[in-house]
Order: sequence, then C-alpha cells, then structure tokens
Amino acid sequence: MVFSIGENLRRWRTLFDGLAILPKHLLEKPYQEGKLAQIGSLATAANQWAGLGPFRVKEYVAGQRLVLERNPYYWKSDAKGTQLPYLDELVFLFVPNADAQVLKFQSGEADAISQLGAENFSALSKQQRGYTMTDAGPGLEYNFLFFNLNDAGEKTSPDQQRKQKWFREVKFRQAVSTAADREAIVRLIYQGRGSPLWGPETPATAGGSTPPSRIPLALWTVRGSPERSRISAGPTEPAMIGATRC
Repeated sequence: MVFSIGENLRRWRTLFDGLAILPKHLLEKPYQEGKLAQIGSLATAANQWAGLGPFRVKEYVAGQRLVLERNPYYWKSDAKGTQLPYLDELVFLFVPNADAQVLKFQSGEADAISQLGAENFSALSKQQRGYTMTDAGPGLEYNFLFFNLNDAGEKTSPDQQRKQKWFREVKFRQAVSTAADREAIVRLIYQGRGSPLWGPETPATAGGSTPPSRIPLALWTVRGSPERSRISAGPTEPAMIGATRC
C-alpha cells in the first residue's frame, strides 16, 4: 500500500495514527455474526488480543493490575541479533492518583514511574536515592480547545444560541487563541517543563518549529469534521518524564 502526500507535511507520520491493522483470524467470525461490538471489552480473554508490539496481554485484574508478557513473535532484534524485548514480563499497577503512584515508587512497590507532574518530578529529583530521573523533552501530544460549531437545535435556549454564534466567528476564535497565555502555563503549571505552541505541530515533530510571528495561527478545522474547530491553547507535554530504579 502506497500513500502519496501532495504537500510537504512535517507531521505526515501522524496522519494515520487513528488507523489500525485488524486481525482477520480474530475478528472475521464475530463480524459476520454481528457481534463485533462485543469484542475488545474487559471480559475479552487475554489470548483474544492481537498486536505487533514487543509484549502481549497475559492478565488483567480490574482496578488492580495489567500484566504483559514477552511476545515471542516480535520482529525486532538488537545489533547483536538478539530478539527483543529483553524483559520477560511487565506489570502495570493501577493507582487512584499521581501522589499514590509516587508513594508506591518510593516504597519500592514499583520499579518505574512515568508521566510525572512537575511538582512530583521536582520532589523526586531532590530526594534521588537509588533511582534515575529522566526528562526526554517535548512529546507529540498537546493540549487544545474544541469549539462546537454544530447548528443549534430548536430546543436550544436563546442564550446558548447567542453564544454559539460567537464560536462561528473566526475573529472570536483567534481572540481566544491570542488570550491563552501559553508561556505562563508552561512557567506556572509545568514549571518550565513544556513548550508553548502556536500551531498543530510540537518541537518533537521532525522539522517542527514555532512560527516566528505570534499571530493566532493555532486555529484550523478538523479534517473530515467541518463542524468542529480547535486551537492549540496549551503547551506540549514531555514525551517521558519519570524515574527508574538503578
């Protein structure tokens, strides 16, 4: 299968993130029986999940843990020809909040912790004992706002109809984009561990850069969904900010 990109899109590699290669041997029969919607629920057996990654599902206990085992059919090998991955098993523990995640790591119940908030990252950095802190820099994910441009229904109140007209005004959406103090969000909320954005690409994108002008360029219509527009009204988050035990 070959795709021809008609323009030089730096983010072309992310255009197909929403597409998946589906396993025919697992889904064809349920599809023919009209039971496809029942596949992929929490009750689905571990051996009924398929993927191309280095690990596969071994066990799932609701509210407690997810266990992944080494995929013996994984295609990738290291420079010496050793099949990857090196680890035999990964266990993900479910915790109620970020602080509980940090406590489990500090107590030795967890060997790694990722997606730390700025405050917890700073706290762990000051108390480093037997673990290494990592900040991998900007990631591909970012925060943004959606504007609902759907036509107001008959039952919509006059006040809501009046406000929805604002959303349809390009200048209004640009004003919201301009009013969002991205630098302050990065400085105060992320404690400097983020990058302000003025467009749909992050610094992690190959060749991505911030437009030299701070005109509200961060406004575009979602492809395939003309009823919604969005602005990148916040910073990109680090690709991986966390700690691992030595």
